[in-house]
Amino acid sequence: MKHIFILNSQTQKYKYIFKIREKLSRMNNFEHLVFDIEYPQHEKVLTARMCDIFKDEDIRFYCFGDKETLGNIISSVPDISLAEFAVIPSAPNDDLLRHFEDPHKSFFNIDSLINGKIEYIDYIDFGSVRVVNSMFSSIGAIAPDFSFTPDYNLSLIIDRFLKKFPNNLANIIYILMQSPNDYEITIDGKNYNGRYSFILFQNGKYFHNNLQISDKKSLISGVANITLIKETSLFNLFKCYKYIKHGEYDKISKYGQIFQGKSFDIQSPDNSKIHFVFDDVKYDFASIHGEVKHKKLKLVVPKSVNLIKE
Repeated sequence: MKHIFILNSQTQKYKYIFKIREKLSRMNNFEHLVFDIEYPQHEKVLTARMCDIFKDEDIRFYCFGDKETLGNIISSVPDISLAEFAVIPSAPNDDLLRHFEDPHKSFFNIDSLINGKIEYIDYIDFGSVRVVNSMFSSIGAIAPDFSFTPDYNLSLIIDRFLKKFPNNLANIIYILMQSPNDYEITIDGKNYNGRYSFILFQNGKYFHNNLQISDKKSLISGVANITLIKETSLFNLFKCYKYIKHGEYDKISKYGQIFQGKSFDIQSPDNSKIHFVFDDVKYDFASIHGEVKHKKLKLVVPKSVNLIKE
């Protein structure tokens, strides 16, 4: 087993990197490699390179970073069956860890991860992109991103700016920036074509730190949570946000629906590109196909914590 640590200093707890390196430097009988992320999406290059060098061996990747960092690492592994993934939290109260019983201090302990156990969890496979969906800050598997502006670079700048706000305020600003789009959507063979203000596909229970879209979802259910909000006013979007925040899901039925599915296809009617966000990683696609892979991702967790089943 090859142990690869990939560390992102552009996080809330970037100073913790020094503690990680110090801890690893004292582990003389533990063979490992440590890499710092030096530029945007550098983790994708590092992951692909390690998989190529050690292509005949099992690899465990330890990720210290945000949801984008982990998403890029998982998506850059050619054969996911040969890799294990461990998460060292870089932000408090992250959504992935909330799926475990009382986990937070244990995940900061490097020894507990090195000697941890494997939990087989679901992920959503979009071909070139894999989504754990329940990761630091954002659990959203897919959502249209900033269609209000034709300048994609500007949308990236705005997105980074919003991360500086408290969660509730950031969520409100996100809602203000949404604009409806036409979609051709097929979920488990059923047609959901229409014009929507908000689309969300989730593998986990939580979204954007403090939002819980459903109270009947775990990381091993074999299905995704799907939220479709029809074209509506900003006022109604705020109401939907309030309903979601307070767990009043039944009240959303007036504006859209929340249900579950395993396989889905999405495209624009005129085949134009749509902005999507996959665990905070942004892509432009004219069409996408995704399906839930049941318990196919190996997540390393401390032996002292247990996955919440429901």
